Amino acid sequence: MATRSEPAGLAVPEAFQRSYENLESYPRNLLYQTTSQASLEYYASRLDRSASTLFVESDSEIHVPFREYTGEGRANDKYPEI
Repeated sequence: MATRSEPAGLAVPEAFQRSYENLESYPRNLLYQTTSQASLEYYASRLDRSASTLFVESDSEIHVPFREYTGEGRANDKYPEI
């Protein structure tokens, strides 16, 4: 039976819920761990050190240019508005 926090049909395993609730500890909170805890700690420290170049604090800082193929032998440059 679904609870207030679990809408009908959307129940997920308890282990997944715990992992999601602790998302700040990624990758140390992976459900299926085939890597040693020491390696996961190393990966986490590398992500922490690189965070400033991997992530942005504000959506206004995001710029993702892409090219759209038109099918007419040319591509249009696209710069989506945010």
